[in-house]
Parts: sequence; C-alpha cells; structure tokens
Amino acid sequence: MSFDKPGYLIGRGFVYTDYRPQFPRYYGYTVRHVRIRVRIDASNKSINGHVEYSINVTTERGYIEFDAAEMGVKSVRVDGTEARYEYDGKSLRVYVGSGDHVVSVEYEAKPRKGLYFVMPDEYYRDRVPMVWTQGESEDNHYWMPLPDYNGQASPLLVVGGF
Repeated sequence: MSFDKPGYLIGRGFVYTDYRPQFPRYYGYTVRHVRIRVRIDASNKSINGHVEYSINVTTERGYIEFDAAEMGVKSVRVDGTEARYEYDGKSLRVYVGSGDHVVSVEYEAKPRKGLYFVMPDEYYRDRVPMVWTQGESEDNHYWMPLPDYNGQASPLLVVGGF
C-alpha cells in the first residue's frame, strides 16, 4: 500500500480507505457551567428537558449553535428573555451577542442514540426498567442540545426524574 495513492488519507497513525480528517470545531463560545433537568418517560422512550448554559460568547457573528438532533424545541431564552432561534433538526442556532449570557432551552426528544432505554420484554418480564447514557464520542446531542465535540468539557449538573 502506498501512502501517496489517491483514496488513502493518513491520520492518527493509521491509514483507512474511508478515513476523513475531523478537525476541532469552533463554536464561538466557552461553556462555564451546564445545568440540565430531564423528565424521563421510560415506557415511551422519551424525555422532556430543560438545559441551562452559563456561557461566554467569544464570536462577533451574532449567533451561537448547539448540536441538537431530532428534538422538539419548545422555547429558547437568553438571560431570561425569549430569544430568536432557528432549528433544522440537527443544529440549534441561537441569536445572541458577545459576552456572558445564560442560554436556556426547553425541549423534548425520543433519542435513538446517546440515551438508552432497557425495558422488560418477552424474555425478561421481570426486568427493572433502566435508562443510561453513552454519548461518547458525539451522540449526546440526540438527548440534549450541546456543543457535542469530545474536546469540549465543562461542569455539568444533571437533575432527573421519572
């Protein structure tokens, strides 16, 4: 195999025919703290959530984006006031100026990735319903809007209920 042969890309010390470079994303803000409240409906494999971000917006473009797949966005607030936003089923764009802000999003979802439901079935009728997360590396945006990049870290408080 030749490294200069078309169709092969090099990265992470390995060569794969379908490898595509993945560069760090620039979100235009720094997350200082996250608080999320979720109500889990295990029988319907769905959640209702409210996530609140304390952020510092470092971009001058007039908006920020959260990764948020296949959700129903109910409301978006910036500093307690209804905010202008756009949602395309993959990304939530919130219009906000630079500086320190608190951005909150009220939403609902039936996640197909990132949050998993294990329920009683025909083989395990006595199984206790369980819900667990496994969002690494980039699947958490199916159950909560966030900057879903594995280089992004911030303090997180999760308050949940059934």
